[in-house]
Amino acid sequence: MLVVKFGGSILKNAEGLQSACDEIAGLSRPLLVVVSAFENVTNGLENVATTALEDRVSALELIEQFFDDHRRVASEILESGELKEWEEIAEEWEREIARIVEGLSIVGELSPRTLDLVVHFGERLSSSLMAARLGASLVSATDLLITNENHRFARVDIALSKERVEGSLRPLLQFNINKRDSNKKEEEKAESGLVVTEGYIARGRHGEITTMGRESSDFSAALFGEFLNASEVRIYTGVPGIMTADPSLIGDARTVQQMSYGMAREIALLGAKVIHPRTVGPVERAGIPLVFNDLNGARTLIDSNEEHQAYSITARPDAELHSIEIDSPDADLSPLLEKLNTVPVIRTVRSGRSFHVLTPFPVPDIARLLCDVSLKDLIHEHWSSPVGLVAYVRQQGIGSEDGLKFLSALAGEPTEMLWSDSSERSICALVRQEHLSDIVHALHRQFSLDS
Repeated sequence: MLVVKFGGSILKNAEGLQSACDEIAGLSRPLLVVVSAFENVTNGLENVATTALEDRVSALELIEQFFDDHRRVASEILESGELKEWEEIAEEWEREIARIVEGLSIVGELSPRTLDLVVHFGERLSSSLMAARLGASLVSATDLLITNENHRFARVDIALSKERVEGSLRPLLQFNINKRDSNKKEEEKAESGLVVTEGYIARGRHGEITTMGRESSDFSAALFGEFLNASEVRIYTGVPGIMTADPSLIGDARTVQQMSYGMAREIALLGAKVIHPRTVGPVERAGIPLVFNDLNGARTLIDSNEEHQAYSITARPDAELHSIEIDSPDADLSPLLEKLNTVPVIRTVRSGRSFHVLTPFPVPDIARLLCDVSLKDLIHEHWSSPVGLVAYVRQQGIGSEDGLKFLSALAGEPTEMLWSDSSERSICALVRQEHLSDIVHALHRQFSLDS
């Protein structure tokens, strides 16, 4: 069994969706296809929700444009029968978002719960189009992945989700099932061994729509792979695998042919855009190969093999450092650490009365979290500052020569923080955001000479 995921960089228009379908046609069965929303759609839906707070008419116009764009894609790829069925579903979703917009314009407040509900339609639209084009069964991830109620960064209930997958999804991923549907078309879908679902979106234990963090569709695919004991989880992207640096910054970046789970975890945490930080855990637990590739065949294999030489330079331009002054150097930080579990964190550092939290992007909830009344006797003051995070990650570990080269590339740039990870697989620095691109170029020049 194979699990494949197609990202928004591929599913950006009718041509991209058709290219994905052509690729799927050549893959073995049984096959689970996981899809993201079309490119920039999630951003567009977030804009709809925020616009509704101030300008209801403009928000409704944005909704109409949003659905018209998807209708144009549908008209190009679907036959008349499938198109009519899809349009009926889309019209109901359009009416539902319009009702949400009306409510937001009255209430004047956008909660994480409501934002999750709005943005999840991006994945629902792309999955419905993909399933209609393929003639495949469609099972929404909102009926499969069960999470807590931490909207925007929901955590998966592994036991409940696996139970849902076993009961609802696995039977459809069989070529010959005993149960016969009176509808011949649905019967053929059920017997095809091909199912489409979504990444990123899920459902809380109490029934509300949740999302698991931006760009988390890879994580969804990895979870499905683990639950189904897949032979491989394959992530299709718009770039040729995982590269030695961000190709949008470094024109001569090269594809890393193979790396270990450990290195993949590290580069994901430290800024590799192509892989979500939580993606590695499920496939590593199950011992499943994870492959990142484009539609032209370039690929990166991730597995348990630590022998291959590999490195990558990563960067996070929008990281944020949260500095906290603790009332006592001996204070128990357990209450604070428990609350930090609800937000994405790259690293925490404690030194005496100072405690630092590094997040991959600005997290407004942290300010609210740190002002919680339960922490008033623990925290003296706190402040946040934007930073750039740059790192050199090497599968075989960081040697003294690597450290000297890294410092040389910084060229005297002032740094807020410098560290190596516990396994000495990476060396990182927090630098000024405006200098990050130049530092990445300098690092790539330094280390590409060795390969």
